[in-house]
Amino acid sequence: FLVYHSGYEVPGSESAGEGAYAAGAQQQGTDRLVQSLRDAGIPRGGNVYAELGSTWYILIKRPEEAAHVLGKLLLAVGEDNILWGTDSVWYGSAQPLIDAFRAFHIPEEYQERYGYPALTESIKNKILGLNAARVYGVDAQQALARSCSDDLAWIRQAVLEFDQFAS
Repeated sequence: FLVYHSGYEVPGSESAGEGAYAAGAQQQGTDRLVQSLRDAGIPRGGNVYAELGSTWYILIKRPEEAAHVLGKLLLAVGEDNILWGTDSVWYGSAQPLIDAFRAFHIPEEYQERYGYPALTESIKNKILGLNAARVYGVDAQQALARSCSDDLAWIRQAVLEFDQFAS
């Protein structure tokens, strides 16, 4: 099951937004997803996948809330069951969102206090595409190899060369 937007709800005026999960509290947003997984006995790595969609677009402006949402998802569904999504048809180019996700980290304080795992490069790579490749039956290594010789390969190479000189 793919849960679009990871069950996230944009906070209303009466809500402060996502925080740490609290069992037994009034559940909304991602907490509602976490609670439903617990109630159904679905373990981390089960058959439920959390997709980020518009969620990351909204959370990019709310870093503390982003740390809680990603941390809760990593604990509830696991690093192999979070899928990247951008809804870029609504928001424009996904590249700034990808760049922000690549730079984002869950603060060590949150890791210690709430038990959230670190958001490593390996986990980010899974979320940004490797997990979806597995879910949709795409051989990621084969796709990468094909991209090295497709019609846009020369553009990618030019960008890499430009970045080397610009640094």
